[in-house]
Amino acid sequence: MKKKKMAILYFSNFDNWPMGGILNYILGILPYLENKYEIDIWGCSVDGKELNNIKVNDKEYEIHSLGNVKTKKIIPNYLRYFWYMIINSKKIEEKNYDILYFHGAPILYAYMKKIKKSKSLIVYHQHGLSCINKMVTKIQHKAQEYSDVNFVNSDLISIKEHQNKLARKGKSIEFIKAPGPVNVKKFFPVKDKEELRKKMNIKFNTVFLFTGRIVEWKDPLIALEAFNKYFQEYDNNSVLYFIGGGDLEERLRKRISELNLDNNVKMLGILPQDEICDWLRISDVFVFPSKGEGLSISVAEAISCGVPVIGFDVIGVRELVKDGFNGYLLNERNDGILYTSMIKAIENIEVLRKNTLELVEEYSGEKVAKIIIDGIEKAKKRDINESM
Repeated sequence: MKKKKMAILYFSNFDNWPMGGILNYILGILPYLENKYEIDIWGCSVDGKELNNIKVNDKEYEIHSLGNVKTKKIIPNYLRYFWYMIINSKKIEEKNYDILYFHGAPILYAYMKKIKKSKSLIVYHQHGLSCINKMVTKIQHKAQEYSDVNFVNSDLISIKEHQNKLARKGKSIEFIKAPGPVNVKKFFPVKDKEELRKKMNIKFNTVFLFTGRIVEWKDPLIALEAFNKYFQEYDNNSVLYFIGGGDLEERLRKRISELNLDNNVKMLGILPQDEICDWLRISDVFVFPSKGEGLSISVAEAISCGVPVIGFDVIGVRELVKDGFNGYLLNERNDGILYTSMIKAIENIEVLRKNTLELVEEYSGEKVAKIIIDGIEKAKKRDINESM
């Protein structure tokens, strides 16, 4: 039986930009979607650099170009996404895909504004329900209305609240929870943490780790301030590593120097996933002070490597971190409370570490892809029945 044609659309070079959960999410489910569908990937070049093919599980994919984004930008990339989709909408529609799978509200919004009515099944995946920008929220709501299938990477309580909020506005939209997938073949605990530390030349007693975008929303500065207290008052043979990049890097570096922590706080920049695995494995505690997530892949990856997590009680973190079981979930955004939780985590590290692995199984790429495939196939059947 011939496979249905699917286009996956996301403004990314599918290599290293943008760093973060959405790109890892797509790559994590891609091999399993490929078993069911014939897939084209639509992305973008970054700063005019040529797009390269990507290889996932020995399958090579060409990246079809939607346009170009800028890392040093005057015009926000959000507007570029919108403009390029307006330009390319008809070109995509003419390819007669059975399924268009959008990651990003502005590109779906722009596509449907131009096309009006698509021949394809429209699938929208919203990565998280935390958004403080009213205009972005409006575009997300419109994208949800345009879509035939809505997947959301968030916790069930937040999804239900969102659904009820829209219902009060007279909009009846069904949402399917599709949590962030973890590549369990890459992210697993190491048997001998100390041996791996020796190989990586890590000589500190205690290792804290932050991975993610170095931006205000992820709040790396509060992690730094809490670690400073930990270092000064509890253990001066400890280290905090930051992996990631973003517009807060310069400010973070400056604050590290002001605190005289250059030897004990290291900014490692953006690293490939294979290297991040090892940094997780040698870590004692994963510090994740984000202000809100989908269902954080970063947290799930840490748990999968047997690393307890400290985070705040926000959307997308609370479902993964069980307070006192596999880490600590904090109600107040305060560096002092974060500091005391770091101490508690280290003092209870063996119990917390043992508990972490119990929670990650449902986030395997295969299980998440099945949720997505089942949701798409159900919508396709519904469309066929409605057209009869």
